Amino acid sequence: MDMARGLTGAIPKKEEPKNTLPFGEIDPKMIGIMTRLMKEYNTTKSDKTALLSAMKPYVRQENRDALDKAGSVLKMTRLAKIAFTEFGGRDDEQV
Repeated sequence: MDMARGLTGAIPKKEEPKNTLPFGEIDPKMIGIMTRLMKEYNTTKSDKTALLSAMKPYVRQENRDALDKAGSVLKMTRLAKIAFTEFGGRDDEQV
């Protein structure tokens, strides 16, 4: 193509990169992973977090805060496991 332009005397145009991302510099795969992580964070379908929530009425007030923190830790570990597998880890590895 460049040779034909050289023969005709046409000024070569700058070619745009072929692998441009639709969101600029953000990888669409990364957006998918972040969407999955946010969806998982907002989901409370874990049996362990349901158990902690069910225990709250039966413990003292000062221990209820600890149950809330434990529920948050469970969510974060679930997110860490998903992120670890998405970014190249193996499913059978301990997180």
